[in-house]
Amino acid sequence: MKFSQIPLGSRFSYRGKIYRKVSPLQGTDEADGSRALIPRSAKVGLLDASGEEIDANLPALLPRHVVESVLDDYRRSLRAGLALIEPALDDEQLATLRTAIEAADQELWTQLALRSVAGDNAAPTPDPTDHP
Repeated sequence: MKFSQIPLGSRFSYRGKIYRKVSPLQGTDEADGSRALIPRSAKVGLLDASGEEIDANLPALLPRHVVESVLDDYRRSLRAGLALIEPALDDEQLATLRTAIEAADQELWTQLALRSVAGDNAAPTPDPTDHP
């Protein structure tokens, strides 16, 4: 995959180092925070959060209904998991967990919005009342 093909904010590997794309021509080294000029045509490996390389053959954009469906399933799984916690959480613990999940949910929507394009394939607007 070429550097010019990855979205801003993405993690990638280049010449044995891990970077985050911060501009169309620069990456920030995750080890020391220094910036490096990366040629647009440079071959890079797109990385997930755990540092594993992501298959470059994945589609660049998923249809809106697919994204919404997957995220709805994810929320249902979170709610089901909360109900299975034994012993049950007290009110303060439950509120803390719900706040953390809500923050993660909002960050997910932010990242989707940053990587989407305008139009029907744009990330759906989150429903603030739809949290586990």
